[in-house]
Amino acid sequence: MNILLRKYNNLSKPIKAALWFTISNVLLKGISFITLPLFTRMMSTDEYGILSLYQSWVLLVTITITINVWTGSFNVGLSKNVEKKDEYAAAAQGLGITISVIFLALSLVNIKKISGFFGLTQIITLAVFLQVLFDIPINVWSQKMRFDYSYKKVVLVSVLTAIINPIIGYFLVLYSTNKADARILSLLGVEIFFGLVLGISNLAKGKKFYDKSIWRYIFTFNVVLIPHYLSYQILNQSDRVMISKMCSNSDAAMYSVAYNFSMLITLVTSGIEAVITPFTFKRMRDGKTDILKKVVNIAVVIVALGCILLMCVIPDVFRLMMTEAYYPSLYIIPIVSSAAFFQILYPIFSNVELFYEQKKYITFASCFGAAINVILNYIFIQLFGYIAAAYTTLVCFILFCIMHFIFMNKVLRENKSKPVYDIKFILLVSIFLLISSFIILILYSNSIARYIVISVILMLLVFNRKKLMDLYEKNLKS
Repeated sequence: MNILLRKYNNLSKPIKAALWFTISNVLLKGISFITLPLFTRMMSTDEYGILSLYQSWVLLVTITITINVWTGSFNVGLSKNVEKKDEYAAAAQGLGITISVIFLALSLVNIKKISGFFGLTQIITLAVFLQVLFDIPINVWSQKMRFDYSYKKVVLVSVLTAIINPIIGYFLVLYSTNKADARILSLLGVEIFFGLVLGISNLAKGKKFYDKSIWRYIFTFNVVLIPHYLSYQILNQSDRVMISKMCSNSDAAMYSVAYNFSMLITLVTSGIEAVITPFTFKRMRDGKTDILKKVVNIAVVIVALGCILLMCVIPDVFRLMMTEAYYPSLYIIPIVSSAAFFQILYPIFSNVELFYEQKKYITFASCFGAAINVILNYIFIQLFGYIAAAYTTLVCFILFCIMHFIFMNKVLRENKSKPVYDIKFILLVSIFLLISSFIILILYSNSIARYIVISVILMLLVFNRKKLMDLYEKNLKS
């Protein structure tokens, strides 16, 4: 124990942060994942489909009415305002809340039309706008904590959220006749509580709600990126909305459950991403791109192996946790898991565009990718049902990565900067992942073959763990 404690204490702050951000994410999403079969058993596929549709609309509406004040300009702004980070965060929160309150008031006036468009009841449509509003202070606080590598408070909030949310949800669903609404209201209640607490905390530390220069900077920076943020969420969420409208809420539930299983890789990658994003801005600012290149290479390998491992394990876990009603969706998991890899990969390229504030390239790539996704979904969902959405998602995220790679290189040339990443290595890993996913899909019914693959990956990770950790630690310390 003492040896482990000593090794932990010797870790750099970014490594400790990555470790604890991963732990907090595992707790938050892991408990949500564990409780998934509980709620799918308590709710019909149609009711779960409504819940899935609600969550999709929350993410889509968030972009429109908050301009994502905690992303885009946020890390750039914090890195350029190191001496007044608290003021910057508080003012960012103030801007997001102001815009959201205006849209909330407008939604109340047009609630009937909006609810009809959303395919939700008026009460649940109002819940969408309220959750978006109270998510703002939570996201601002969390992002600032991540920028500062202040992992302890993030872990605490994640643990509390992970525990409270399903407990309240369980009892509300259990004693309610309208189980979809009950689960949605439980989610909203928890968001309101933490939103109020963290919002007051942000304001108390920063002592600013309004700052003309900060508001102008965030607004002018992020408003141009709204099409990018919205397009990204369309790429992620439009499939469920379109499945619900073109097929049924039950089919949307089937796809959503499979998608949630596929995204389990984010339990690991979110911690890595939480560190790499600010690390990228800091290293590019300091001109230490060689260090950045090595760190990203390691991260890409870990994510790829994690995706492959997930694909192999999921069939048995899925059958254990889910009812037979959801079994048909099992075979889209390798495809969506591959899409998850490229979903995690593309920000590596777009971060360079963000650093140089080249928002037009980010916006164009995102809008193009989202448009292609909607078109492909419209064509192929009608022909092949919800299964088609998995393949269109993979194709579009690959296209997304390619376009951001092209624009990243253009930005680097325009700024006379040297290459930031080892592109040949990233390409090889990507090809290896795609080939592996289709091989695993063929082997889905062969448990022995899948577990041979699992054993090989685990042995590679175990035998090379010290080398990987030493390399990662060395470069992050630099």
